Order: sequence, then C-alpha cells, then structure tokens
Amino acid sequence: MTKEINDSNINRLLSEAKQNKEIFELNKKFYLAIENNLPEELARLNDLGCTILSIYDINLRLYNKEEQTPLHVAAKLGHYECCRILIELGAKIDARNRLKQTPLHWAANGNSVEIIKLLHKNNADIEAKDADGDTPMSWAANVGQYDAVKLFIALNADLTAKNDIGNTALHWAAYQGYTDIVKLLIEKGTNPEDENNLGDTPLICATQNAHVETVLFLVGKN
Repeated sequence: MTKEINDSNINRLLSEAKQNKEIFELNKKFYLAIENNLPEELARLNDLGCTILSIYDINLRLYNKEEQTPLHVAAKLGHYECCRILIELGAKIDARNRLKQTPLHWAANGNSVEIIKLLHKNNADIEAKDADGDTPMSWAANVGQYDAVKLFIALNADLTAKNDIGNTALHWAAYQGYTDIVKLLIEKGTNPEDENNLGDTPLICATQNAHVETVLFLVGKN
C-alpha cells in the first residue's frame, strides 16, 4: 500500500535533506582544515556548526571509507595543534572508526610521540583493541615505530597483550624484521618464547619472512 505523502511530510523530508547536506559540507571543510593543519579554522568551523546545526557534534564521523572522526584524521596526519583544539572542543578521546581503531592507534602508526602523550594525558585507553584485537603498541611495533613503542613501555602498556590470533607486539616486530624493537621489548621483559595461536614464536615469525638479523638475535635469546 502506497503511503500518502502530504505537504507536512514533504517539508520535513526537505528539512532533513538540507540539514544532512550542511553536515556533509561542514565535515568536508573540517577534513580540509585538518589536512592543511589549520587548527584556528577548526574552532571557527565548530562555532559555525553549532550556530547553523542544532544537532551538530564534533564527533560526527567524516564521510570517508574508514569512517574516521576529525580527531582520528588529525592524529593520523600528526597534526598536534589540531588534535589539541579538537580535544578542547569536546572530541571523544577513544572514538572508534569502522574498524574499531582509536585516534591513539593512528598516532602510534605515525610515530607521533607528542600526540600519544597528549591523548594519554586526556585519558586515552592505551590498551584499546581494534577489530583484530591489536593495541596501539602492537600497531607501532608492526610498522617499526621505535619511539612510539618505547613511549608505550614507559606508560606501562601491557607487553603481553595479544590480538585475535595470539600475536603480541614482539611477534609483530619479529615478523616485520624490526630488530631494534625486538631487542627493546625483550629487554623490558617480553617473553621471546611466547607462542601465538598457531604455535609460532617470535623466532618462527622472523624466520618466515627471512629477517636474518632478527633471527640471529632471537636464536641467541632462545
């Protein structure tokens, strides 16, 4: 049965469409301001959003495939001042994108030590796990971000945290051949003989990818 659309419904639909368009356009401007590292523009856009949109929220996800919030994007790009302004404006520290990643995951990925400190100061969860069960420190280890890993250790991140397949930060560092991070994690107490769900130790992970230097180091530890 076809539902009758009266003038009132038409006006409501047009109003919602107009508001959604304004949100879409505002989010695009937010992204451009973050991309170009213009923190003062973020404050102006936030004021504008609160003025023209009664439901505007600084934590609205941007229209991209990862469904990032503005803080995700700023952390990903390493723009400290943009992160600071967004937090002041009320951005959620542990907001999740489509893959359950937080801004801290992206700060770790980019080795943005000062942003990691900023997020931690504002009570970011350093043990937050993404859709695969990886923590920010595991992200840093997986992409070779030594300074970020060192900072997470100083912040008392869990060295034994495992993802869905049982990998720790040490497994990832060994798998990718980041011997300096492997050494650091073991020096700080990570067990080099720990096995993941497949029974693989960090040594096996390093061997699988032919990381000779890492293999030689781990052989000495085993």
